[in-house]
Amino acid sequence: MIGTYFNVTTIIIGSLIGWILKKGINPKKSEVLLTAMGLCATAIGINSLVSNMAKSELPVLFIISMALGGYIGETIDLDRRLNSLKTKFHGLNIEGLITA
Repeated sequence: MIGTYFNVTTIIIGSLIGWILKKGINPKKSEVLLTAMGLCATAIGINSLVSNMAKSELPVLFIISMALGGYIGETIDLDRRLNSLKTKFHGLNIEGLITA
């Protein structure tokens, strides 16, 4: 549980730092940085998945969890809700927080 709290805390701190520093970066460079960070996060996730899937005792559980999570997210229209939250707080740059 400590890992979860640490993760949430670092995401919030990183979002605040990004929000403060973004004011000095032009939008085109900001978009490039956001894309680069997304690509890095994807690469780290794929690396973790590939290296740990062979060690997993229940690989089918991963597939079921992804399918169930996607189904529930689509059922409750999670994407629309997060986008409306982003629109509601348009003065704050919470896109990184929502993406995380």
